[in-house]
Amino acid sequence: MLQIIIYIILISLVVLAGSVLGKPGIAVALAWSMIALESVLQQSNQFLVSNSSFVNFFIAGLVGISVVWGIIRGKYRRLRIPIQCWLYLILITYCVISYFWSQSPVNTYDRLKLQLPYIITFCLLTPMCLINAKQLKTAITVLVYFGILIVIAINLSTIGARGIIIDSIQGKAVEANPLAAASFSAYVGLASLFSIWGKNLWNFNSILKLCFVGLCITAMYSSGSRGQVIAFAGISAIFLPLIAGVAAKRSTILAIVAIGIATFAVVIFVEQTELTTRWQYQKMLEDQIGRFDMLKEVMKHWISAGPTAWIFGIGSSSSFKYLSAYPHIVIGETLVEEGIFGLTLLVAIISVTFRQGFRLMSTPSLPSEVRVNIGIVFAIFTFNLLLSFKQGSLLGSASTVFCFALIIGWLHTRLLKKNQQPNSQHVASPQLPIHRPAPLDKTNST
Repeated sequence: MLQIIIYIILISLVVLAGSVLGKPGIAVALAWSMIALESVLQQSNQFLVSNSSFVNFFIAGLVGISVVWGIIRGKYRRLRIPIQCWLYLILITYCVISYFWSQSPVNTYDRLKLQLPYIITFCLLTPMCLINAKQLKTAITVLVYFGILIVIAINLSTIGARGIIIDSIQGKAVEANPLAAASFSAYVGLASLFSIWGKNLWNFNSILKLCFVGLCITAMYSSGSRGQVIAFAGISAIFLPLIAGVAAKRSTILAIVAIGIATFAVVIFVEQTELTTRWQYQKMLEDQIGRFDMLKEVMKHWISAGPTAWIFGIGSSSSFKYLSAYPHIVIGETLVEEGIFGLTLLVAIISVTFRQGFRLMSTPSLPSEVRVNIGIVFAIFTFNLLLSFKQGSLLGSASTVFCFALIIGWLHTRLLKKNQQPNSQHVASPQLPIHRPAPLDKTNST
């Protein structure tokens, strides 16, 4: 069964790849699925195992082609770059410059070299493909229906300690990244759950998408990715009433009832199931405390380095000198390595994105379907932001945070620009002379 699903994924990928010129939103959805898609396909192809970046570069090429084609067709005339993009470029440039005072310049160079293609693809090119609301809809549609094929393949795959087993070396299983697979499953689950709130709330398509949500939760749970499951539940609870009420203009009662039922089901599941040690509360608490301990360790060196380091940081990737790893809490890592200056840039990106996201969702001039799709992107951004408090680094998986932040920025500049232009046709139209009837001559009246 797994091989059949993989063949369907490959055929679908070829069809989608052939359509990116006319629909750049497809390239966006494929970029979101990049890492999870690679993991699934590697199970059936030794070439992809040996050339692990082939799928990534293939999709990056599709994104690049979409942007170049848009430039050729004049889609980026009078381009207004969002403020998040400028702030992000300054932040990344500052990370590069901090190489010169980094405590671990070798790790800085290696990580920049490794992550640069992903930074260019995810954060700079992918958001540019969403040139209008139609392409946003295309991206969400492909994410749901192509993404669920990948999620089904994840559920059918052989899971090792946590990730999909893609190879075996000397009898030892080689596993794919479980966090990436779980995060993508959450993207598909959130998109499926929130896109239900359209013109027709209950129909076959809605019920089908609810089944998709169940498959996505199963994939997250089977990977042992606790943070993804918890973040998914939290974001669903926050955004479901928000999207139902603000974006789709529907009663939030049904959304709240659905959350209540889901919460009750989770409580029953936890009470009645013998969970593995990894899923027990005490174990989760210990692991998170361990991350804070890592951050505290590098913060000692940051504090002892003096006022200059407090402002400008101890240099990108310096944590590797003291931990042989990154601290797994992106905001704390940014403060230590890029200082107050870098943290200010990061907080500015986050705050601007929240302001613009809420503004887009509550703009009455935008159709409800558009605002629902914006709500999906906003929810996934918040989901990734929550995960940045337990995994990833500024130059690593945090690129997904910036990807969705910049998408919201680009949508804000494009959608509101069209909806906030003054009614120039009415203002500029010449005033026509007003013909009034001549006054009645009383002298000739009888």
